[in-house]
Amino acid sequence: MEKNKGLTVKGRIYGGFGIVLAFLVALAAVALLGFATVRDNVADYARVLVNTSAIQQIDRNVAGLRRNIFVYVDEGNQKALDRANELRTVLRRDLNEVAARVRLAETKAAMDRMVILFERYSGNFDKVIELRTERERLVREGTDVIGRDTSAIVDRLIAARIQERNFDALVSLSAIDSHFSTARLAVLRFQGRMNEAEAELAIKQLNEAQSLLETASRNEMGNARTQIEDLLGRVKSYRDSFTRQRDATLSYRKLVEDMGVLATEFGDLARDAAERQNKQLSLIEEATFSVMNSRSTIAAVASALAVVLGLFAAYLIARSILVPINRMTDAMGDLAGGRLDVTVPALERGDEIGQMAQAVQVFKQNAVDKKRMEEEAEAAREAQAKAEAEQRGREAAIVAEVAEVAKAASEGDLDRRIELAGKDGFLLNLCEGVNNLVNLTGIALKDVAEVLAAVARGDLTRRITNNYGGLFGQLKGDVNQTADKLFEIVTNINSSAGQIGSAAAEVAAGSQDLSERSEQQASA
Repeated sequence: MEKNKGLTVKGRIYGGFGIVLAFLVALAAVALLGFATVRDNVADYARVLVNTSAIQQIDRNVAGLRRNIFVYVDEGNQKALDRANELRTVLRRDLNEVAARVRLAETKAAMDRMVILFERYSGNFDKVIELRTERERLVREGTDVIGRDTSAIVDRLIAARIQERNFDALVSLSAIDSHFSTARLAVLRFQGRMNEAEAELAIKQLNEAQSLLETASRNEMGNARTQIEDLLGRVKSYRDSFTRQRDATLSYRKLVEDMGVLATEFGDLARDAAERQNKQLSLIEEATFSVMNSRSTIAAVASALAVVLGLFAAYLIARSILVPINRMTDAMGDLAGGRLDVTVPALERGDEIGQMAQAVQVFKQNAVDKKRMEEEAEAAREAQAKAEAEQRGREAAIVAEVAEVAKAASEGDLDRRIELAGKDGFLLNLCEGVNNLVNLTGIALKDVAEVLAAVARGDLTRRITNNYGGLFGQLKGDVNQTADKLFEIVTNINSSAGQIGSAAAEVAAGSQDLSERSEQQASA
């Protein structure tokens, strides 16, 4: 069990007085902390006030930036553009500084959003400057020049057709002049009003003029055709220049509208941030007065608590010593009465009481160990007696099995065996030896019986071929030798019988010859 690294009894007593002393020190610290809090609140008030003023100035600068941008967009005023660029530099610096200084989460989030909006607003303004410059260039170098030159050429061509009295061409040129003049007028109105309807009208009239010029080009010949094709190219150039001018104008007008939306959101965020800053100023002011009042109350309450805490600490210290000692006394009485299952209290403590508990635990453990060893010795004796009885039973059963196998063998049954399952050690070796003996005897007798049976059938060539030792080996040799002897005798008998047969045949032949000669002599 891991010990509780608690205080000693002496340490508790010192600790109790130390707590009371620490409480008094804490009381003094609270008073000092109150003054520090007031000082911090004053510093926070000044910081928030600076940020609030900066946010309000940012809002005013944004309003000035918007005014100068509107003047530049409407009039192209260079001074307005320069002033707008100055304000952009100031705003970027102020926004980043305030965003880095503010601590209130909501205000910081608003300032971060304002920085993003300003950068988008500033980026859009850069694009507006670029598009407006491009538009002015297209007006100056494109539609104004090309339109003026094209109208002059149309006038000259009309005058020439009048002199030539070519009324068909004159009618076509008059229609072309009408469409082109209408288109130029629509272009001028679009440049002033930026109305998409005027741009569509201009494109439509230019397309009509182009269509008439293409028809006239197919009908004219020679120099007249060359003039018409030149005029057609100018009309196309005018339309292309105006198309780019229109696209640039509509693009920067859309950017200006988007900038208005961004500026509106920026202004709302700035006003909300300033309002939150003002609320924070009020909260800091209230907190400062609250701290001053609370510290006075805390000083009075803490003094009373110091007395109560001292009494309570004395009670806890006395209780932490007396209660475990009483429990220890009860445990020692139980051990003396023979109760070994009693739990020794305070073992986990690391003080003097814990040391006493460890000593009592040693006495308890010794008694438990003694009882356990006695029980283990008794159990060992009982187990040994049981094992001996079981061994005797197994030996008696095996002796009976051996007797049965021996009896069967004596009656000629050599197929009976002792069951080996459940046997081990010496008894297993004994049973295996008996089984091997019976098995070997059976095999040897079977070999002898097979040789004798073969002899009985007249087969004198059968022999015992298995290898045997000892008496069984001698038996094998005697049987095989007997068979060999019988084979030799029978062979000799068969040979003698052959010789007797030959002699008898010779005697019979001699008798026959003698008889024939006697008959011959008698007849003579």
